[in-house]
Amino acid sequence: GLLFTNKKDTDEAYDTALRYLMCECPKSEIVNLAIASHNTRSIQLATSFSPLFKGELSFALLMGMRDELAKSLATDGFKVYKYIPVGNFREALPYFTRRLLENMDMIRHMRS
Repeated sequence: GLLFTNKKDTDEAYDTALRYLMCECPKSEIVNLAIASHNTRSIQLATSFSPLFKGELSFALLMGMRDELAKSLATDGFKVYKYIPVGNFREALPYFTRRLLENMDMIRHMRS
């Protein structure tokens, strides 16, 4: 698969796939769709297409990240799943390092 070297291209590819799944994929092929994203724009995109989507739409977010957004989605009637990565330190360190680097803007905002 194609990997992107910047967040903008990654976000655009994710949103393109999301549009395809929600609008262009034959409805009989999709029963349920879980959006795994902390990106506000992607989540807003999914919710804007939800009236057209015939399956069940839910959201999955990492425990402790974007909890206010998860609460808002749940209040709006969507199922929201919070996930917790599990593993030993050696296995988990690369994952958490990647998540930290991906979310530096959010961390800077929390400190100001």
